[in-house]
Amino acid sequence: MALSVNTTESKESHKFKPRYPIPEIQSVLPYNENPLHLVEPMDSQCKDWCFETSLFSRDEFRRIANATYYTAYFYSFCTDRDRYETLTKSLVNVFILDDHMETTWGEINRKEIKAKEIYGQLHEVCDKLLDPGNKSIKMDRWKPYILGAYAIYGMVVSAYNDCQRKRCLMLLKGWADGMIEECIDLNADKRIDNLTQFMEVRDRSVAVRFFIQLMEYADNLFVPQAEWDHPKFQRLLELATYLVTLVNEVYSFEKEVKERDWNMAEAYNMVAFYVRFKGMSVTEAMDSLVKDYMEMESEIVALKEEVLTEDWLSPDTRVFVGRIMYFIGGALRAHVLMKRYSSLM
Repeated sequence: MALSVNTTESKESHKFKPRYPIPEIQSVLPYNENPLHLVEPMDSQCKDWCFETSLFSRDEFRRIANATYYTAYFYSFCTDRDRYETLTKSLVNVFILDDHMETTWGEINRKEIKAKEIYGQLHEVCDKLLDPGNKSIKMDRWKPYILGAYAIYGMVVSAYNDCQRKRCLMLLKGWADGMIEECIDLNADKRIDNLTQFMEVRDRSVAVRFFIQLMEYADNLFVPQAEWDHPKFQRLLELATYLVTLVNEVYSFEKEVKERDWNMAEAYNMVAFYVRFKGMSVTEAMDSLVKDYMEMESEIVALKEEVLTEDWLSPDTRVFVGRIMYFIGGALRAHVLMKRYSSLM
């Protein structure tokens, strides 16, 4: 039965008026919307499938459903409908886990013990996919949305070679570890007052490297491990992670503090940390992050041009490097469009 979770907005979302204006980011990076975005019945079927696993009410799930914008702009060149459907489920599933972590109505609710339990199950998903015959892993204890993740990434890794499979699941485990570490830092009231320190954890918990890696699946590409490990390729990944994170910190700040009852001490967000630990206003903190964004964007554009002239790139990696730029530009565009950030519950 179709639940229409994406067609009717909560009345509360219309009542919400943002407290903090978001500064404009004058990006030069390209973006493209995948023409498969919102195509029916695939779109509704994906959202309904994810809703059934989410353990959220319809209103709680409705803002998660907009995560399909990320699929459309992260993987804008994907033409395979089956793979696009799997990627859509992946993005929505990640945001289900994210909301169980960050919100007061989620199962984790920033509690370290629950984070270790549930993200530990995601570790087991990765272990089971790497070793399907491992009978020590008890799948019957997994949350429905963890079982959903198992089905999703089972589809992904079945299309991968051994190198890609290990890379994908290693990065997924890294995301799980980063989410747990966020809870540990918040519970310890750790002082975080600079971007480098913040990214020690956020580099993993923002999941950008994991999502970028999924472009191999989306576009049927393979980046050989030696090229993935090349210092210049790694710098591209590092800059991409910083750039998408900076956008997310600015656009998600109000959502994150609102869903923690406006308590900045419970939000793992760089704007909140600057306000708490550096005495900045919210506007000053956002402007500082936008300034960092513009400087790093200039660097990644120059580095991309440099890398594309070098002879160590295989044809697939050359395509992949160019599409990283669309991934970053698409991340910014998705943040601008998504109701998750522009109208809150």
